[in-house]
Amino acid sequence: GWGLCVSEGADKPCSLFDAADCPSSYCHATTFGSCEEGAGSNSTVSSSVAGSTEPRPPATVTATSTMTASQSLTQTQHEETTATRDVASSTTAGSSTQAVDCSTITDQLQCGETSGCAYAWETQECRAATCTDMFDKSACELMDGCSYSDALFFCYQTGTEIPCERYFDESLCPSERCTYYTDLYLCFDKDEAVPCERYYSEEQCGTGCQWYSSTAGWG
Repeated sequence: GWGLCVSEGADKPCSLFDAADCPSSYCHATTFGSCEEGAGSNSTVSSSVAGSTEPRPPATVTATSTMTASQSLTQTQHEETTATRDVASSTTAGSSTQAVDCSTITDQLQCGETSGCAYAWETQECRAATCTDMFDKSACELMDGCSYSDALFFCYQTGTEIPCERYFDESLCPSERCTYYTDLYLCFDKDEAVPCERYYSEEQCGTGCQWYSSTAGWG
């Protein structure tokens, strides 16, 4: 089976329910048979309905107890890349802003194809692209105020420290400000506690956290 580790007292994550069991008080069932965050109707409609424009939800990347943190982060990067790979293809040096207001774009694909915009999976909204949305070195360098790390394949704001979590290799994790957790394959800020959501098995889910098992039939 699989599940998720969350903060003690938190509701069971919606992604752990089948559409049929999806609690409408804080979740909603989708036309694809999954359960997602956000209160709403639990009535589902076949995904084959003509004219349906609901985008397919992104894959849950932290669900399985057998998935390592490293694998999860890699999958997350891949999904983000798919949404934003062409964001800056037509920008010019020193110009990262566009006349278009990204927040007015409601279509996920249109957002990803609009230069200067990026799709935020966590809020399911289109927003203005930032340095960290650039996954291609040339696109990163076209963004004003951005620098690219060849070692980490990461675009970040010039003059700022790269977040600890962006160091996936223990040998690169900067020990002066970060701690590397070998059991989690995670480099994390040494002054902060590792969030419950970063523990990927019931055995690791410890003090201050609680484990919820999935009721979804495909898990």
